Amino acid sequence: LVRAALMRGGTSKGVVFRAADLPPAGAARDAVIVAALGPDSTGLAIDGVGGGVTSTLKAAVVAPPSKPGFAADYHFAQVSRGGGIDWRSSCANFASAAALVAADDGMALREADGSAVVRLWASGAGEAMSVTLPATDAPPVAIAGVRGEAPPLRVEFELGGHALLPTGRPEEEGLRLGDRPLRATIVDVAGNPQVLVRAVEGGLRGDEADITCEQKYSGGILLCLGGLRGDEAAEEATAALVWEAVDAAAAPHSKSPSL
Repeated sequence: LVRAALMRGGTSKGVVFRAADLPPAGAARDAVIVAALGPDSTGLAIDGVGGGVTSTLKAAVVAPPSKPGFAADYHFAQVSRGGGIDWRSSCANFASAAALVAADDGMALREADGSAVVRLWASGAGEAMSVTLPATDAPPVAIAGVRGEAPPLRVEFELGGHALLPTGRPEEEGLRLGDRPLRATIVDVAGNPQVLVRAVEGGLRGDEADITCEQKYSGGILLCLGGLRGDEAAEEATAALVWEAVDAAAAPHSKSPSL
């Protein structure tokens, strides 16, 4: 048996493991994580606790700190619907879940009111993150896309030398999706390239009530990759096109972009 915690962190859901309970980093560890989340070709993850979209196919491995000044190492794993794992990025939403596990395991000191600041080293992105856990009597808040309320956790990045616009341009205009031109803005969010696409590029207004593509909520704003309609192959093709633009600009990244 392997200890694990099924947790929600912000608008993400997944499984948090302790490094001591898993095989060393490599194929055996990956196999345990994929088996737990259970991604499959149906997108339903029937034989696992994951879901059919990327925001519910996440895992974290919490380990003792490898660097001084940190409470723990945060190894983030983004599992694809095809069963692959990307260890090269990070996730602020799920960092809050990892921080809670680290604090509960005594890796960070809680104050008398229950609050704590948990400093994490996000190994995949190579960046520092601080997660502030709330006091036990902190008033609850609601976030879009999640039912109910809970005390808020604050996640902060130490940006270091990341450039906000990794290509140096506010908009990429030379991209195409099939025979359709695709305009996009590429932003580096603390080491994670984010690709922003207008809904109109996919023939949408952006305020439809019945959008069928994957919906991602953040701060009350609905972000949807318009027109791709949840087609994973199309998403990957678009990511490849956009990543070519990043590579062409010699941006110092090795991580997968988020759409």
